[in-house]
Amino acid sequence: MRAISIFFIVLWHTIESAKIPWESGYHKIATIFFSDGTASFVIISGFFFGLFRYRYNIKNYFKGKIKNIIIPYLFITLISTFIFDGDLSFTSSHMLDALIKPINYPLWFIPFIVTMFLLTPLMIKINNKNLTIMTAPSILIIIITNRGDFSASNLDFFIGNIIHYTPCFIIGIWYSSNFQSVNTYVKNNHKLLFVLFLSLTIMIVAAEFNYFKYLKRSIYSFYKLPLTLAIIVFFESIKTKKIISITLDHIGNISFPIFFIHAIFLKLIFDTKMINDHLMSAQNNYKFIFSIIISIIIIFLCSVIASIAKRLLKEKSKFIIGY
Repeated sequence: MRAISIFFIVLWHTIESAKIPWESGYHKIATIFFSDGTASFVIISGFFFGLFRYRYNIKNYFKGKIKNIIIPYLFITLISTFIFDGDLSFTSSHMLDALIKPINYPLWFIPFIVTMFLLTPLMIKINNKNLTIMTAPSILIIIITNRGDFSASNLDFFIGNIIHYTPCFIIGIWYSSNFQSVNTYVKNNHKLLFVLFLSLTIMIVAAEFNYFKYLKRSIYSFYKLPLTLAIIVFFESIKTKKIISITLDHIGNISFPIFFIHAIFLKLIFDTKMINDHLMSAQNNYKFIFSIIISIIIIFLCSVIASIAKRLLKEKSKFIIGY
């Protein structure tokens, strides 16, 4: 599922870079299914924390996060500063933004997820019964709140993300504790749940195309909950070919390196004059297909870089790209 989530994130950022107009049907469909892949990514992060929380060792846990996430984040932020802001005109006057709202914009996620890691000593004390009680309020919070607004102050942006996405992390922990029972329930009631999921999808599509105007934008984060569950159950139910399974596992394992560096590739690709000029006159369906192809290429390039770094630097590669 981490592989699917990171693909959604890269694809959404590529679609945004390709400048498909907001009013385009392609952009609307992409908004529904691919925007806010962060919600799925946070759910999966909570899920994996939940799997290992009973073997949780606070010293080893934080040591690993510093080595695999915080140090690479600082390193990639530094590199990105020179790529995105060569003359340092923006960075010199927005030093705090460089950490809270980085110029390599997807990296805003790291301060949030680090906060989740800092809260894990409290989260391991929540038993399964209390997790179950917390699930309904968590879903409600996701629905009624919005993620942090980039145009807001650093503090408001940071707090907005904490309020909106922390419930996703909690739901991920709860799902890991009830994995088999939830999946069994879904499989036993798949027809009813499919109808409900399809109804929700139709309602969101109708809202996006202005046939129904009473849904908050935060509903897209909520939509990622059943969508994530549906994808997990789907892959649990089918026997994927070995090559597909190996590929998805590999992409999942390098999801953080992809997250760290994919925006750099987007910058280099879409700042190319030939590509920019070509996209200016291209139809939206072409831009959409182009975005999918570019996303696959970027994930491949990130995989190559991660593999080369791992081969050359061994364990030290974690300090640079988190892998």
